[in-house]
Amino acid sequence: MEEVKFKIKYVVFGLLAIIGAITLFNLFGTNGSTEYLVKQAAISGNLSCVSEPGVYGKMFGSVSEYDRTGTFYFSSEKLDGGDDDDAKPLGATFQGNSTAEISGFLKYRLPVKCEDKIDLHRDFSNKETVRMDLIRNAIAAALKQTGPLFTPEEAYIDRRPEFTKLVREILEDGEFQTVTSEIRKADMNDSTNVQTFKVARMFLDSNGKRVITKPSVLKAYGIEIIQLDIKNFDFDPKTDELIKTKKESEQQRIAAQSLAEKAKQDALTEFSQGTARIAKAKADE
Repeated sequence: MEEVKFKIKYVVFGLLAIIGAITLFNLFGTNGSTEYLVKQAAISGNLSCVSEPGVYGKMFGSVSEYDRTGTFYFSSEKLDGGDDDDAKPLGATFQGNSTAEISGFLKYRLPVKCEDKIDLHRDFSNKETVRMDLIRNAIAAALKQTGPLFTPEEAYIDRRPEFTKLVREILEDGEFQTVTSEIRKADMNDSTNVQTFKVARMFLDSNGKRVITKPSVLKAYGIEIIQLDIKNFDFDPKTDELIKTKKESEQQRIAAQSLAEKAKQDALTEFSQGTARIAKAKADE
Protein backbone atom coordinates (compact mmCIF):
# COMPACT_ATOMS: atom_id res chain seq x y z
CA MET A 1 0.00 0.00 0.00
CA GLU A 2 2.80 2.36 0.92
CA GLU A 3 4.49 1.55 -2.37
CA VAL A 4 1.32 2.47 -4.31
CA LYS A 5 1.03 5.78 -2.45
CA PHE A 6 4.67 6.51 -3.24
CA LYS A 7 4.10 5.85 -6.94
CA ILE A 8 1.00 8.08 -6.95
CA LYS A 9 2.96 10.88 -5.29
CA TYR A 10 5.74 10.42 -7.83
CA VAL A 11 3.30 10.63 -10.74
CA VAL A 12 1.54 13.67 -9.26
CA PHE A 13 4.87 15.39 -8.67
CA GLY A 14 5.88 14.66 -12.25
CA LEU A 15 2.60 16.03 -13.62
CA LEU A 16 2.93 19.16 -11.49
CA ALA A 17 6.50 19.65 -12.72
CA ILE A 18 5.37 19.33 -16.33
CA ILE A 19 2.45 21.71 -15.80
CA GLY A 20 4.78 24.13 -14.02
CA ALA A 21 7.30 24.00 -16.87
CA ILE A 22 4.59 24.55 -19.48
CA THR A 23 3.15 27.42 -17.46
CA LEU A 24 6.59 28.98 -16.99
CA PHE A 25 7.31 28.58 -20.72
CA ASN A 26 4.08 30.37 -21.59
CA LEU A 27 4.55 33.10 -19.00
CA PHE A 28 8.11 34.07 -19.98
CA GLY A 29 10.31 33.84 -23.04
CA THR A 30 13.78 34.88 -24.20
CA ASN A 31 14.63 37.10 -27.16
CA GLY A 32 18.04 36.93 -28.89
CA SER A 33 20.18 39.87 -29.93
CA THR A 34 19.79 39.17 -33.66
CA GLU A 35 15.99 38.84 -33.67
CA TYR A 36 12.91 40.80 -32.75
CA LEU A 37 9.49 39.39 -31.84
CA VAL A 38 5.91 40.36 -32.58
CA LYS A 39 3.64 39.20 -29.74
CA GLN A 40 -0.12 38.80 -29.90
CA ALA A 41 -1.79 38.98 -26.47
CA ALA A 42 -3.70 35.85 -25.40
CA ILE A 43 -6.97 37.57 -24.46
CA SER A 44 -7.11 40.99 -26.14
CA GLY A 45 -5.30 39.93 -29.32
CA ASN A 46 -3.32 43.18 -29.31
CA LEU A 47 0.02 43.15 -31.10
CA SER A 48 3.21 44.44 -29.49
CA CYS A 49 6.95 44.26 -30.19
CA VAL A 50 9.80 42.71 -28.23
CA SER A 51 12.93 44.41 -29.51
CA GLU A 52 15.38 44.19 -26.63
CA PRO A 53 17.38 40.97 -26.01
CA GLY A 54 16.70 39.02 -22.84
CA VAL A 55 13.71 37.70 -20.88
CA TYR A 56 10.25 39.13 -21.61
CA GLY A 57 6.70 38.50 -20.41
CA LYS A 58 4.99 36.09 -22.81
CA MET A 59 1.79 35.69 -20.75
CA PHE A 60 0.40 32.86 -22.89
CA GLY A 61 0.49 35.05 -26.01
CA SER A 62 1.56 33.81 -29.45
CA VAL A 63 4.96 34.98 -30.66
CA SER A 64 6.41 35.35 -34.19
CA GLU A 65 10.17 35.66 -34.61
CA TYR A 66 11.87 37.81 -37.27
CA ASP A 67 15.59 38.15 -38.05
CA ARG A 68 16.73 41.76 -37.76
CA THR A 69 18.78 41.36 -40.96
CA GLY A 70 18.43 38.90 -43.80
CA THR A 71 20.15 37.89 -47.03
CA PHE A 72 18.33 36.88 -50.20
CA TYR A 73 20.30 35.03 -52.88
CA PHE A 74 19.19 34.76 -56.49
CA SER A 75 21.86 32.68 -58.17
CA SER A 76 22.66 29.60 -60.21
CA GLU A 77 25.67 28.87 -57.99
CA LYS A 78 25.29 25.97 -55.58
CA LEU A 79 27.20 27.88 -52.90
CA ASP A 80 24.49 30.54 -53.09
CA GLY A 81 21.69 28.00 -52.77
CA GLY A 82 21.18 27.66 -56.50
CA ASP A 83 19.85 24.12 -56.09
CA ASP A 84 16.81 25.42 -54.21
CA ASP A 85 13.73 26.76 -55.96
CA ASP A 86 13.70 29.90 -53.80
CA ALA A 87 17.22 30.93 -54.90
CA LYS A 88 17.01 30.71 -58.68
CA PRO A 89 18.36 33.59 -60.85
CA LEU A 90 15.91 36.35 -61.80
CA GLY A 91 15.18 37.26 -65.41
CA ALA A 92 15.27 40.59 -67.25
CA THR A 93 15.02 41.84 -70.83
CA PHE A 94 17.56 44.30 -72.26
CA GLN A 95 17.69 46.54 -75.31
CA GLY A 96 17.51 44.62 -78.56
CA ASN A 97 15.19 42.04 -76.96
CA SER A 98 18.15 40.27 -75.34
CA THR A 99 17.32 38.29 -72.22
CA ALA A 100 19.40 37.22 -69.24
CA GLU A 101 19.16 35.28 -66.00
CA ILE A 102 20.77 37.52 -63.38
CA SER A 103 22.58 36.25 -60.27
CA GLY A 104 23.35 38.21 -57.14
CA PHE A 105 22.34 38.80 -53.54
CA LEU A 106 20.63 41.40 -51.39
CA LYS A 107 21.31 42.02 -47.71
CA TYR A 108 18.55 43.94 -45.94
CA ARG A 109 17.51 45.14 -42.49
CA LEU A 110 13.91 44.76 -41.31
CA PRO A 111 12.04 47.69 -39.70
CA VAL A 112 13.26 49.42 -36.56
CA LYS A 113 9.97 51.13 -35.61
CA CYS A 114 7.43 48.95 -33.81
CA GLU A 115 4.50 50.19 -35.93
CA ASP A 116 6.35 49.13 -39.09
CA LYS A 117 7.12 45.73 -37.58
CA ILE A 118 3.45 45.21 -36.75
CA ASP A 119 2.30 46.32 -40.22
CA LEU A 120 4.79 43.92 -41.81
CA HIS A 121 3.57 41.08 -39.59
CA ARG A 122 -0.09 41.80 -40.32
CA ASP A 123 0.51 41.77 -44.08
CA PHE A 124 2.97 38.85 -44.36
CA SER A 125 2.54 36.87 -41.10
CA ASN A 126 6.07 35.34 -40.95
CA LYS A 127 9.68 35.92 -41.98
CA GLU A 128 9.69 33.38 -44.82
CA THR A 129 6.72 35.07 -46.50
CA VAL A 130 8.49 38.41 -46.12
CA ARG A 131 11.54 36.92 -47.79
CA MET A 132 9.76 35.30 -50.72
CA ASP A 133 6.65 37.41 -51.34
CA LEU A 134 8.11 40.83 -50.51
CA ILE A 135 11.90 40.85 -50.91
CA ARG A 136 12.10 38.51 -53.91
CA ASN A 137 9.28 40.21 -55.82
CA ALA A 138 10.78 43.65 -55.16
CA ILE A 139 14.17 42.58 -56.58
CA ALA A 140 12.52 40.93 -59.60
CA ALA A 141 10.52 44.08 -60.38
CA ALA A 142 13.59 46.33 -60.04
CA LEU A 143 15.63 44.15 -62.42
CA LYS A 144 12.83 44.08 -64.97
CA GLN A 145 12.57 47.88 -65.01
CA THR A 146 16.32 48.43 -65.14
CA GLY A 147 17.09 45.95 -67.93
CA PRO A 148 15.44 47.83 -70.85
CA LEU A 149 17.51 50.94 -70.03
CA PHE A 150 20.77 49.15 -70.91
CA THR A 151 22.27 47.22 -73.78
CA PRO A 152 23.66 43.80 -72.78
CA GLU A 153 27.23 45.07 -73.28
CA GLU A 154 26.58 48.08 -71.03
CA ALA A 155 25.05 46.00 -68.22
CA TYR A 156 27.72 43.30 -68.42
CA ILE A 157 30.84 45.40 -69.08
CA ASP A 158 30.73 49.15 -69.69
CA ARG A 159 28.11 50.37 -67.16
CA ARG A 160 27.82 47.50 -64.72
CA PRO A 161 28.21 49.61 -61.54
CA GLU A 162 25.57 51.99 -62.89
CA PHE A 163 23.21 49.06 -63.52
CA THR A 164 23.59 47.85 -59.92
CA LYS A 165 23.19 51.39 -58.57
CA LEU A 166 19.94 51.91 -60.47
CA VAL A 167 18.48 48.60 -59.26
CA ARG A 168 19.25 49.64 -55.69
CA GLU A 169 17.68 53.08 -56.17
CA ILE A 170 14.48 51.48 -57.46
CA LEU A 171 14.39 49.23 -54.39
CA GLU A 172 14.92 52.22 -52.11
CA ASP A 173 12.78 54.88 -53.81
CA GLY A 174 10.37 53.07 -56.12
CA GLU A 175 9.70 52.49 -59.81
CA PHE A 176 9.93 55.56 -62.02
CA GLN A 177 8.31 56.75 -65.22
CA THR A 178 9.95 55.80 -68.51
CA VAL A 179 9.36 56.74 -72.13
CA THR A 180 9.87 54.42 -75.08
CA SER A 181 11.25 55.18 -78.53
CA GLU A 182 12.17 53.05 -81.54
CA ILE A 183 15.60 52.65 -83.10
CA ARG A 184 16.70 50.88 -86.28
CA LYS A 185 19.84 48.77 -86.10
CA ALA A 186 21.62 46.76 -88.79
CA ASP A 187 22.82 43.22 -88.13
CA MET A 188 26.60 43.08 -87.54
CA ASN A 189 26.93 40.19 -89.99
CA ASP A 190 24.39 41.41 -92.55
CA SER A 191 24.07 45.16 -93.13
CA THR A 192 20.94 44.65 -95.23
CA ASN A 193 19.13 43.09 -92.28
CA VAL A 194 17.83 46.13 -90.39
CA GLN A 195 15.72 45.51 -87.31
CA THR A 196 13.59 47.88 -85.23
CA PHE A 197 13.91 47.84 -81.44
CA LYS A 198 12.10 49.66 -78.69
CA VAL A 199 14.39 51.51 -76.29
CA ALA A 200 13.30 52.75 -72.87
CA ARG A 201 14.76 55.74 -71.07
CA MET A 202 13.97 57.58 -67.87
CA PHE A 203 11.51 60.44 -67.98
CA LEU A 204 12.79 63.51 -66.15
CA ASP A 205 10.67 66.41 -64.91
CA SER A 206 11.46 70.10 -65.43
CA ASN A 207 13.97 69.93 -62.57
CA GLY A 208 15.77 66.98 -64.11
CA LYS A 209 14.49 64.53 -61.51
CA ARG A 210 12.86 61.14 -61.94
CA VAL A 211 9.10 60.83 -61.59
CA ILE A 212 8.22 58.04 -59.16
CA THR A 213 5.16 56.13 -60.37
CA LYS A 214 5.18 53.34 -57.77
CA PRO A 215 6.74 54.15 -54.38
CA SER A 216 9.06 51.53 -52.88
CA VAL A 217 7.14 48.88 -50.96
CA LEU A 218 10.31 48.15 -48.96
CA LYS A 219 10.53 51.79 -47.91
CA ALA A 220 6.84 51.74 -46.93
CA TYR A 221 7.60 49.04 -44.36
CA GLY A 222 10.82 50.68 -43.18
CA ILE A 223 13.07 48.01 -44.71
CA GLU A 224 16.64 49.22 -45.33
CA ILE A 225 18.96 47.99 -48.09
CA ILE A 226 22.38 47.16 -46.63
CA GLN A 227 24.11 45.68 -49.70
CA LEU A 228 23.23 44.72 -53.25
CA ASP A 229 25.60 42.84 -55.53
CA ILE A 230 24.96 41.77 -59.11
CA LYS A 231 27.36 38.84 -59.61
CA ASN A 232 26.65 37.57 -63.11
CA PHE A 233 24.52 37.83 -66.26
CA ASP A 234 23.66 34.63 -68.10
CA PHE A 235 22.52 35.96 -71.49
CA ASP A 236 20.79 34.06 -74.25
CA PRO A 237 23.24 32.27 -76.65
CA LYS A 238 23.02 34.87 -79.45
CA THR A 239 23.75 37.75 -77.10
CA ASP A 240 26.60 35.83 -75.46
CA GLU A 241 28.22 35.41 -78.88
CA LEU A 242 27.87 39.13 -79.70
CA ILE A 243 29.41 40.12 -76.36
CA LYS A 244 32.27 37.68 -76.87
CA THR A 245 32.95 39.08 -80.37
CA LYS A 246 32.91 42.65 -79.09
CA LYS A 247 35.20 41.74 -76.20
CA GLU A 248 37.70 40.10 -78.54
CA SER A 249 37.61 43.12 -80.86
CA GLU A 250 38.24 45.44 -77.93
CA GLN A 251 41.16 43.30 -76.74
CA GLN A 252 42.67 43.36 -80.24
CA ARG A 253 42.24 47.13 -80.41
CA ILE A 254 43.98 47.58 -77.06
CA ALA A 255 46.77 45.21 -78.10
CA ALA A 256 47.29 47.08 -81.40
CA GLN A 257 47.31 50.41 -79.59
CA SER A 258 49.85 49.06 -77.13
CA LEU A 259 52.11 47.85 -79.96
CA ALA A 260 51.84 51.22 -81.69
CA GLU A 261 52.80 53.03 -78.50
CA LYS A 262 55.71 50.65 -77.99
CA ALA A 263 56.93 51.18 -81.57
CA LYS A 264 56.69 54.94 -81.10
CA GLN A 265 58.61 54.74 -77.84
CA ASP A 266 61.25 52.47 -79.41
CA ALA A 267 61.70 54.99 -82.25
CA LEU A 268 62.16 57.84 -79.77
CA THR A 269 64.63 55.76 -77.78
CA GLU A 270 66.59 54.87 -80.91
CA PHE A 271 66.65 58.52 -81.99
CA SER A 272 67.91 59.60 -78.57
CA GLN A 273 70.60 56.94 -78.57
CA GLY A 274 71.66 57.88 -82.12
CA THR A 275 71.90 61.54 -81.16
CA ALA A 276 73.99 60.59 -78.15
CA ARG A 277 76.35 58.50 -80.30
CA ILE A 278 76.82 61.36 -82.78
CA ALA A 279 77.52 63.81 -79.99
CA LYS A 280 80.05 61.45 -78.44
CA ALA A 281 81.76 60.90 -81.80
CA LYS A 282 82.07 64.64 -82.31
CA ALA A 283 83.42 65.09 -78.83
CA ASP A 284 86.01 62.36 -79.37
CA GLU A 285 87.02 63.96 -82.70
